[in-house]
Amino acid sequence: MTMLNVRDEGAIEDADHPGQWRLTRIELVNWGTFAGHATVEIARKGHLFTGASGSGKSSLLDAIAAVLTPDRWLRLNAAAQEGTARQGDRTLMSYVRGAWSKEADTNADRAVTSFLRGKATWSGVLLRYENLNDSPLSLARVFHAPGTRTDTASLKDARLVVQGEFGLMTLKPHVESGIDARKM
Repeated sequence: MTMLNVRDEGAIEDADHPGQWRLTRIELVNWGTFAGHATVEIARKGHLFTGASGSGKSSLLDAIAAVLTPDRWLRLNAAAQEGTARQGDRTLMSYVRGAWSKEADTNADRAVTSFLRGKATWSGVLLRYENLNDSPLSLARVFHAPGTRTDTASLKDARLVVQGEFGLMTLKPHVESGIDARKM
C-alpha cells in the first residue's frame, strides 16, 4: 500500500484551519492482516491510500468505520459490495482473528476460512484527532476474542474517548486476557 501526502501549498490559503479537528493517526493492533502494532500517520492537508488488491486499503477504512459507526449500521468492505445485494464476508470477528483466505475442506465439502490468530486474542483501533489548539483527542475500540471461537456473538468490545496523549498499547494489560473495563 502506498500513502501519499497532499502538499499543494497554494491550493487553499490557511489549509491547516486551526480549531478544526482532523484525523492525524490510526493505530491498529491485530486488525485483519496487520499483525501486532501498526501506526499510520495521516497528513493534516490530505491523504491518499493507494495499492494493489489485498494491500490493506479496505482494512484501514473498515478500522475507521468500526470505531465511528454503531454496529447496527456498520457495513464492512462496503466498496466491494457496491451495486450488489450480497452481504460481505468480512465481520468484526474476521478482522480480529485475521481472516486471510478461504480454502476447500474436502472432508466437510465446504469452504473454510484460515485465520492468522486462531487462539484467544485481542485487537484494537485508535483514531487520534488534533485541532492545533487543544490536546489531542483519541477514539478507540478494543476487542477480545476468547479461545478459538469465531462466532461474532462471542466477541467482546469496549469503546473509549481519551483527551491528551494516549496510545493503543496502553490498553494491552486490560484487554489481552479479556476486557477489564474497570481498569481501563
